[in-house]
Amino acid sequence: MDKGTIGLKSVDNGKHGDKGGDKEAATIEKEIEVIRSNLDGLVNELDERRHRLNPVFVARHHPVGLALGGLVVAGAVWAGLAIHNARVRKRNSWLGRARRLRSTLGQLFEKPDVVRAPPGLGKKVLTAAATAAVVVAARRLAGQMFKPPA
Repeated sequence: MDKGTIGLKSVDNGKHGDKGGDKEAATIEKEIEVIRSNLDGLVNELDERRHRLNPVFVARHHPVGLALGGLVVAGAVWAGLAIHNARVRKRNSWLGRARRLRSTLGQLFEKPDVVRAPPGLGKKVLTAAATAAVVVAARRLAGQMFKPPA
């Protein structure tokens, strides 16, 4: 048997006088034709749906919906930009600057530690060197304290 005939019964073509094999072959061929016609219908339906999803088809058959969707998207983008620009204008106005200055000065006088500048490079290097020296000294001290008796 060939690879394409897996699961089919072999038909004896009259070697033993069996005419039932011809009837069975005809029945199988009819079933195959029915399945092929069903598949043709399914393939045609899928092809039709694929064509309906084409953007050109949508634009031609649903122009109002497409235009409304575009207007909604454009309106949302415009509203976001308008809100952003209004906030920037308010923040950069004299009143906005005065409010920020007042807030910063209030933090400075209430909690002086909050507005402190970060340490410079020199302070960072000095802190790292001091930490390394303390670690070395602690190791030596611990080594002398816990030295095994000789």
